[in-house]
Amino acid sequence: MTATILIVVVLAVSVISVFASRSAQQGQFLYPLKQICDQIELFLTPAHEAKARIRFKILEGHTQQVQIATIRSDFDEVIDEGRDFREEVEEVEHDIDEISQTGAKADNIKSQLRSLIDNEINSLKTAADKASGKDTDSINQEIQLTQMLQNK
Repeated sequence: MTATILIVVVLAVSVISVFASRSAQQGQFLYPLKQICDQIELFLTPAHEAKARIRFKILEGHTQQVQIATIRSDFDEVIDEGRDFREEVEEVEHDIDEISQTGAKADNIKSQLRSLIDNEINSLKTAADKASGKDTDSINQEIQLTQMLQNK
């Protein structure tokens, strides 16, 4: 009886933690759990189109983090999030390649990806305008690398 109650409590706390982590931001206690949940969701999703849509949410999260870090003047985080954004874009491009190989059209996904890249570039430009010195140079380099994604 006690073991059953303990199992129910552990499961309830786990489920509540997972749901609470969905809105966690970087630097918050539940953020690592959110990242793990995202990776599990990607692993369990077989269709590349569905994976791309999950990755879009992750990309939007990186852009939001750039905006938050800009407000806090945490330009190291801006650069880290920019790099993470670019790495995630590479994964979406892989999903697009897989979709195209099946003969399906991936134009809508490509269009959404370009829009997300534009949003990221705009957020990085805002950060560069606020930064100074070496931080500005680093963010401008991040902008150039992200702009290269548009030309693929």
